[in-house]
Amino acid sequence: MLQVRIGKAQELLLATNRPLADIAAEVGFEEYSHFLATFRKIVGMSPSHYRKNNSLYQ
Repeated sequence: MLQVRIGKAQELLLATNRPLADIAAEVGFEEYSHFLATFRKIVGMSPSHYRKNNSLYQ
């Protein structure tokens, strides 16, 4: 289930410029810090770093 949530977060990070906290809440994380830690564990980098390195909004 976490893989699905993080996958959706990755999509939103690349397709929008919404705040990270909004994305975390939308994909089902109640605590922003839990989202950050889980994203980093699964993806290997922070959500902001992921967006910066992969986004069309650079």
